[in-house]
Amino acid sequence: MSFWEIKAAAKKGEPAELLVYGDIGEWLDVDSRKFTSELKAVDSDHITVRINSGGGSVFPAQAILSSLRRHKASV
Repeated sequence: MSFWEIKAAAKKGEPAELLVYGDIGEWLDVDSRKFTSELKAVDSDHITVRINSGGGSVFPAQAILSSLRRHKASV
C-alpha cells in the first residue's frame, strides 16, 4: 500500500488526480522511483493534487515536488 494514488483523467481534457493521503515516506516496495514512474505515465494537460497528510519524510516529499515540476501538465 502506498501513500498516494494517481487517477487518470476520465475523459480527454479532464484533469488527472494525485491523491496523497497518510504520512509521506518510503517503505519496502514503495519509493519515490515508483512514484516518479507512475507520474510519468500520466497523459494529461492538468493534474489536480489533493493532500491530506500529517507529514512524513522530507526526501520522498521533495522527490514528489520535483517530479510534479518536471511533468508537462499544469498542477
